[in-house]
Amino acid sequence: MKLTPDQFEVNEAWIVARMHTVMFVKNEPADIYVLVDAASTYVLGHLVYLAEAPSPQEFTDLFKQARKQSKR
Repeated sequence: MKLTPDQFEVNEAWIVARMHTVMFVKNEPADIYVLVDAASTYVLGHLVYLAEAPSPQEFTDLFKQARKQSKR
């Protein structure tokens, strides 16, 4: 089943994606995690990490900040 933005209402579903990039920070490869609203495709926030994944608390903080932003 293919999902498309028109299947959702704004703020109904959010997607977290890990982007494999060619971005380097201090000569180390970095991963970017983005939080996207499924309906609007608006990027609500992001995290940039070297070699390790964000902690559960960092993801929680990302969602909390996005929730505040989405209410504006």
